[in-house]
Amino acid sequence: MIKLQDHIDKPDSDLYLSSLAENYWNYLNPRTKKKNDYARGALVYKCKNLYANCDSANYVRDFANGSKTTAQRHKKFFMLLKKYKYKFLKQLIFCPPSDFNLLRTEILGVLFESDIFIRKGKKISQTPFGALLSDKLFDYKKFRSSEYCVKMYLDMGFLLSSCPYCNDRTVEIVKKNAAKGTVPQNIAYFDLDHFYPKSQNPFFALSFYNLIPSCSICNSKEKLDKTFSTTTHIHPYQTSFDDCYMFQFSSTVLLGIDNYEILINKKTTNDFENIMDFNLLNRYKNRVGSVKTMIRHYQNYHRTINNNRERELFVKYFTDPNPGVMYKKLILKGDRSKLYRDVIKGIDVDNIIGLAD
Repeated sequence: MIKLQDHIDKPDSDLYLSSLAENYWNYLNPRTKKKNDYARGALVYKCKNLYANCDSANYVRDFANGSKTTAQRHKKFFMLLKKYKYKFLKQLIFCPPSDFNLLRTEILGVLFESDIFIRKGKKISQTPFGALLSDKLFDYKKFRSSEYCVKMYLDMGFLLSSCPYCNDRTVEIVKKNAAKGTVPQNIAYFDLDHFYPKSQNPFFALSFYNLIPSCSICNSKEKLDKTFSTTTHIHPYQTSFDDCYMFQFSSTVLLGIDNYEILINKKTTNDFENIMDFNLLNRYKNRVGSVKTMIRHYQNYHRTINNNRERELFVKYFTDPNPGVMYKKLILKGDRSKLYRDVIKGIDVDNIIGLAD
C-alpha cells in the first residue's frame, strides 16, 4: 500500500529498478557462445522468426483464422517490435507504468482487440494469436518458474513482505526441500499479478513493471481478468495507496458507543477502483476485532502513563513486532500496517505514540 520504490531498501530505488530491468532484458535475450548473436530462446530471435512465418499457409490457418488480411496485421505488429533494432520490443519489457497506455494505444493502432481476445459477457478467451503471444513469444510461464525470477524478487526485498495491493496477506520466499548433497533452491510463495491482464494484453506478459508480487487472494480470487489501467487503478510502482486513502472508524467510538465499523475514505480528489475490485472494505471488516482491541487499550491506559518506561511499553504494544505501524516506509514489512497506522492516527490525539513518516 506504498509505492514499491519506497519498500525497496536501496539508496536510489528508481535507479536500482532501471538497472534491474536492464538485466532482466538481457536475461530474456541470451546470446550464443560461439557467435555474438541471440540464442534460439531469446525474445528477439522468436520475434524475428514469427515475422518471417506470418506469410506461411500454416500460420494463416493456425493463428489468423484462415485470413491473409489478419495475418498481415500480425506481421505489421511483429514489424513494430523489430523496428529500430527491436527498440519497441525493449520498451515493452521495461517501460515505466506511465507509458503503458501509450504503448497499448500504438499496438492497437496495428492490431484489433479481436485479434487478441474475445469477450463474452464477463468471460475473456484468448484467440490462438493471443495465446501465441502470451505462451510462446512472451513466455511468462517459463520466466515464472525460473530461479532467476525468484532471485530477482528476493533481491527486491520480498523475502518476507506484505501484498502491495491489500497489505492484508503475506508474500514470501522460502527454501525448497532439497535432496542431501544438492543445493537448495528458493520458491516464491506469492502470485505475480499482471496489472494489465495478460489475457487482454499478452504483449505486456513479461513487462517488468507489469508484474506485481501479490497474494493469491488479490490476484486469483478478486482481480482475475478485470480490466485494469494506470488511469483507473493504483499501480504499486506509480502511486501509493497510503497517499490516496485512509482507514477510519466511526468517531462515536471515542464517545463510548460500541460502533467499530471500519471505513476507507479518500485523502485526495482522485478516484481509483482498487477498493471495489480487490474487495478491500469487506475483507477488512474481518479485522474489526483487532481494531476494537487497539482502541480499547488506548482508551484504558493512555492517561495512566507516568514515566518514560511506561510510555515505551505503551508504544511497544502498538508497534511491535510490526515496524510498518511506526514508519510509513516499512508498511509492507508487516500485514495490516496501514490499517493499524491509520487507527492510531485517529485515536492518538495526544501524540503519545508519535508515528513517524
